[in-house]
Amino acid sequence: MDTARVVRQEAGIRTDLPCFLLRGVFSRGECAQVIQEAEEAGFQAMGGDYPPSYRDNDRRVRDDAALAEAVFERIRPFLPERLVDASGEAWRLQGLNPRFRFCRYRGGQRFCIHRDGAYAQSPQVRSRLTCMLYLNDSGEFSGGATRYYAERTEDAGLLGVVRPEAGTLIVFDHELWHDGEAVTSGTKYVMRTDVLYERESLGRGDTAEVLTGHQGYVWHVLARRDGSLATASRDGTVRLWKQSRDTWRQDAVLTGHTASVVALAEDSEGRLWSASRDRTVRRWEAGTSQVIGRHEGAVLCLAALPDGQLASGGADGAIRLWSAQGAPLGVLRGHTGWIWALVPLEGGRLASASEDGTVRLWSLETLREASAPAETGAPVRALAALPSGRLISGQATGELSQWQLVQAPHLALELRGCRRVHTGAVCSIAPLSEDRVASGGEDDGIHVTRLPDFTSLASHRHEGFVRSLAVLPGERLASASYDTTVRLWHPPQLLPA
Repeated sequence: MDTARVVRQEAGIRTDLPCFLLRGVFSRGECAQVIQEAEEAGFQAMGGDYPPSYRDNDRRVRDDAALAEAVFERIRPFLPERLVDASGEAWRLQGLNPRFRFCRYRGGQRFCIHRDGAYAQSPQVRSRLTCMLYLNDSGEFSGGATRYYAERTEDAGLLGVVRPEAGTLIVFDHELWHDGEAVTSGTKYVMRTDVLYERESLGRGDTAEVLTGHQGYVWHVLARRDGSLATASRDGTVRLWKQSRDTWRQDAVLTGHTASVVALAEDSEGRLWSASRDRTVRRWEAGTSQVIGRHEGAVLCLAALPDGQLASGGADGAIRLWSAQGAPLGVLRGHTGWIWALVPLEGGRLASASEDGTVRLWSLETLREASAPAETGAPVRALAALPSGRLISGQATGELSQWQLVQAPHLALELRGCRRVHTGAVCSIAPLSEDRVASGGEDDGIHVTRLPDFTSLASHRHEGFVRSLAVLPGERLASASYDTTVRLWHPPQLLPA
């Protein structure tokens, strides 16, 4: 296929990471045809399945191996043949992800500051670069520029701006923070996919054991009572892992959800439950699942309660309670934003954390709030309870906060300390002991800190957001990441050097 019309130019973004423009990849006629086909097929609104602080555009997903091959043939001469990541691993150019995302932005819609996650075609082949094709010009709409930042917040500094031009493709490293400026009038269209690379050699890295197999973000890792692990992923699967002679092996792949599986829980009877962006809660037995119930938005978190009961929290701001038989028991309402975490407490109470910036306590007997909300001042993305009954919350600002449950003069959560530990949002918290906690976040880091003042003890990194942590017997720690892997850390790695 003719590549003579394709011209590579620097994007003008102040970074040492790959970021460049390929002009003329599609003709204007080809762009118009893609837009027409996408409109005829229809778009899906993303607002109900992603936080409003993240994205609210419309999207269509299409798997098209022929299109991936055709686009790759046009742009291959301009792509880096070899990349070396921060850990020293070398990667060789392999092709394009055949999954294309066609995105539409209308008045007021945007895509807030984020980094693109990796897609793993196999344990050895994964995406390293994003390629995004602008399908129409900025003259057809107002706003809609692609902006790059040094960190998650705009205050960190703008690295540069790219204005859409029909037929131009921008290629950039997954590590780059960027946003899609709000479109104020007209309609903006883009088509994006990923550039795949094959692992060529191993780097120095950390010495953690790595579990591979998922093809997308790993949203959750659960340590089960029988010593096994369960993991949930953007690829729509739940995977079960067992340890044999000090080596973890995949034992089963559970399918049934039709979108990302984002949370797992094990009830008091040992049954596995899962929650998904497909808005369902499923219960698994003998490798098959039953849909127990639904939310009016993505289901984001689960918590096992006594007597085989379960609680689920979702993007609809509701906490739903389910019996051991799967019957609905009631709904807890009060949050005004997405519910990211649920933690059962003694005394028949449940704690919840929300995008609305509050931690709330609930009575499971009365199905009402047991105290006034604890205000954090930022979206709360993670929550955990210590053996003493204290709570640790993690905010979108990277802060960890410690809360004490007090009984007099009335039941309340009192703030006992707060410190910024992560440079991105906190996604997960796992108590290691009464005075040590591990936290994972959108800075790709796992940080071990000592209470009460969150003194740093140890740090480790993934190559993507650390979405979930789980403590295994022997004080081992499992971490799940957007880099498509689960890593296992042993006690010496979780203590000061």
